Amino acid sequence: YEIVLYSPSIDAIADPVVSSLDKSGCIMHRLYRESTHYKNGVHVKDLNRLNRNVNRIVALDDDMDALQFNPDNLIRIKPYDDPTDRTDNTLERITPFLIEIARQGCNDVPAVLRQFRGLDADGIADEFDRRVSDFKENQLRRTQRGLGGFANRGGAADLPPPELSPVQEDSRGGPPQLTAKDLVGAAPTPVGSGGMMQFLNQRAQEKEEQNRRKFEKWNEVMMKKQQEKQAAATAAAGH
Repeated sequence: YEIVLYSPSIDAIADPVVSSLDKSGCIMHRLYRESTHYKNGVHVKDLNRLNRNVNRIVALDDDMDALQFNPDNLIRIKPYDDPTDRTDNTLERITPFLIEIARQGCNDVPAVLRQFRGLDADGIADEFDRRVSDFKENQLRRTQRGLGGFANRGGAADLPPPELSPVQEDSRGGPPQLTAKDLVGAAPTPVGSGGMMQFLNQRAQEKEEQNRRKFEKWNEVMMKKQQEKQAAATAAAGH
């Protein structure tokens, strides 16, 4: 997938700021005011001019008027107007949903987003999390039902025809990967591997690693302070 910055800001003013924020080069393309279409006092971001399949574009914006030419591609986010607010995690919360759309190679983004009509990015994240939880619970119940029937009847030869289709396992011997088809209905043929669950696991591991490093750093700082206190006490005693 590509990450494109599409801003109504002036190139000369905004580009240095973007460069300082995106030191890793995650943003592949940058479009500014000269790439917008001015209509009724609004600099409209026309997705049809991006030389990409519009049905495969997801636009995140806090201004619905800015996407008035392509409203079905829009995920609304709340305005970020307080630089001191460190609790705004909307982009982090919506990322698993976006990753899953990209992983599945979705060819009709508007059709997927219409299932979440009326919800902003936080609402979509909540609904997506709910569907993930429901899917996991259903998978667990199906697995437990199968194991319980086998244990109660003593063996596979005594089992009646299953009420539900058996849960297929993937090549790694575990339950199948969660897909957009399971969560939001019909979707294009899956591509790639991993997906949302892999992303969530990776994020959990990264957070655990960050916490470990913070703890080590804290210990290092405290030990240094203790050494400084001991050195000061020794120096004072020497005098």
